[in-house]
Amino acid sequence: MVPLDVDRALTRESFQYPSDLFLLLRDAIPLLCPGKRDLITFFEGCGVGSRILSDLARRVRVDRESISKFEIAGTVLERINKGGDSMIRVRREVIRRVTEFENFSTCWPDDQDRARSLVAQVRKRVDEKDAVTKIAKEREREAEERRRLQRESYGAKIQMKEELDKVFARLKKLFSEEDPHRRGPEIEAVMNDLFAAVNLGIRESFTLSGPRGIGIVDQIDGAIEMDGHVYLVETKWWHEKIGPTEVNDFFSSLYERADVRGIFISASGYTAAAEESARKALRDKVVTLCTIQEIILVLESDQDLAEFLREKVRIAQLDENPIGRLSL
Repeated sequence: MVPLDVDRALTRESFQYPSDLFLLLRDAIPLLCPGKRDLITFFEGCGVGSRILSDLARRVRVDRESISKFEIAGTVLERINKGGDSMIRVRREVIRRVTEFENFSTCWPDDQDRARSLVAQVRKRVDEKDAVTKIAKEREREAEERRRLQRESYGAKIQMKEELDKVFARLKKLFSEEDPHRRGPEIEAVMNDLFAAVNLGIRESFTLSGPRGIGIVDQIDGAIEMDGHVYLVETKWWHEKIGPTEVNDFFSSLYERADVRGIFISASGYTAAAEESARKALRDKVVTLCTIQEIILVLESDQDLAEFLREKVRIAQLDENPIGRLSL
């Protein structure tokens, strides 16, 4: 038995019977009704009003032989098909009654096989339309889901851009800060907020103490996760270039942790000796050296900060070049 939601058999554009379904109904319904009065009653039961049926019912009463059952069915179907939205319920009910028809013993014996065949064809047509409609609805659902994700993605990008602009403003403001004791902690906070804004940050600065909290064993500016790898981050804003001592201290923190990589960020660049120390560290750990100036260029040109860091890491790994200056 076909689903009761037979409105799927109607076209979505006009809510009318398609021509092939119209012809099947016109041929099937007269066979399901033994007499002409039975045919009128069938349509009345479907909700067809006297405005459509009165002249046909009068002809049946006055001159039964002047009109055939097929003419009655064709005329009624044509009228309700032209009835627009006001006839939607009636058209659905006609289909429902035909597709649910099962007692073919009420048909004339010579009409029973033909009636069964036509009802089966109507059911098949409804099922086909139902399948096509389901596919169309599924495609529309998928399209709407894509639109929803695009809207969410666009909204997330706008929110990310607004957050990045705020953090970037704080970063630029640090260039006017002359007190290194204030600038140091602030640049760490800015970088952590920057990584968080692009969904990379996983932990802000933290310290590790010795047994029972005695003495500071290690101090980490922050940590991020990128492509399944954890990176410790060290940030320095000095007037002088970063030397080998500072980078080696950072690398020591990496050596004490398995499967941890490192990103060193400097506002003043690196000495040749520091770069050489990082190059040697690449034999055992994935490390890269960045500058604040590079990050500023990334933000000013609206490039992807995460992709910038990925490229720095790729250059460090493939070219054994920890500084890996990119053309931005």
